[in-house]
Amino acid sequence: MNAKTSNFISSMTKHIYIILLLFVFVSSNLFAQTKTDSAKGNWTISGYTDVYISGNKSGENKQKISNFQFNHNRYNQPALNLAYLGIAHESNSFRMEMTVHAGTYVHDNYAAESGFFRNINKAYAGVLLNKKRSMWLDVGIFPSFIGFESAVSFDNLTLTRSLLAENSPYFLSGIRLHQKLNDNNELNTYLLTGWQRITMLKGNSLPSIGFQWLHFFNESTKFNWSFFAGTDQPDANRKMRYFNNFYYQSTKKKFAYTLGFDLGFEQKMKGASSNNYWLSPVLIAQYTLHDQLKLAGRIEKYNDPSSVITRGANNQVLNANGISFNLDYAPTKSLLLRAEWRKLSASNNVFQIKSGTTNNINYFIISASYKFNYLLK
Repeated sequence: MNAKTSNFISSMTKHIYIILLLFVFVSSNLFAQTKTDSAKGNWTISGYTDVYISGNKSGENKQKISNFQFNHNRYNQPALNLAYLGIAHESNSFRMEMTVHAGTYVHDNYAAESGFFRNINKAYAGVLLNKKRSMWLDVGIFPSFIGFESAVSFDNLTLTRSLLAENSPYFLSGIRLHQKLNDNNELNTYLLTGWQRITMLKGNSLPSIGFQWLHFFNESTKFNWSFFAGTDQPDANRKMRYFNNFYYQSTKKKFAYTLGFDLGFEQKMKGASSNNYWLSPVLIAQYTLHDQLKLAGRIEKYNDPSSVITRGANNQVLNANGISFNLDYAPTKSLLLRAEWRKLSASNNVFQIKSGTTNNINYFIISASYKFNYLLK
């Protein structure tokens, strides 16, 4: 890559937020001038809160369970995992969303961001590109296209996140092109500021790219392939990273399951032809006893033999297996009460406890989460 190209790309990616502000400015004029478009649009206010407490007699109160878990990760204390409040708008040709958040998840997973950006969960604006309403261009900060589990526990089959989800991006920043190809296929392509980075890493002039292909076999079964290519290091010692996330999800009557697999590669050193790798398979299944009561189970593995993504206690390599069981009770559509027992076993002492570190932990978590979406008329 020559100097002119590098400088151009760097300038473009570092000014993504100027483009976002321009979208918002233009949209305000569109709303003022186009009555038909505004009339068909709608505004939505959304909110969420998730409080929890974990139980483990070996863990120090308020202590983190590990360095590679970012949700529901405190021992023996009531805590707020995530709370957010957002507003969204969509009309015939424009959409936008702004959401702010707080909680232990935010404190841990946004630690690398500057103070202002840590508070932002979503902040994007988009325009419709065709009359068929099948193509949107969005710019800003949005949830990651990688993986099937978000930070919003309410929407997942299990209370806690899989190790696979905890160690791939939860959020991304950049430009997204969404295309509905036909009734069975969707494609999202991305130009990004990096691997779970809101702003570009200092010293890095290379943006990242990615795509997501979703294939819907029917209304209840789908397959996903998400791909990321980029770097998480400055130009001087750039190592290219390539990451794949695959999952298959299906729901049949009272039974739902997800089969997922992550596989990533990163150069051992700048310009090297050899790569380090990491991988993670997971299987999650859920059974509905009745409308308000559900059971779920999970088996998983995570192996990062060169510590590309994860580092356990004392910088130990992470090679771990896990199992968990869930009981969910939903007295209303907005309120979800959950209990989960989880066991994680590793080849090294990667977990933190009161007496030091260990390679094996069992803990129990209960949580209460509330979620709402209110349409403004």
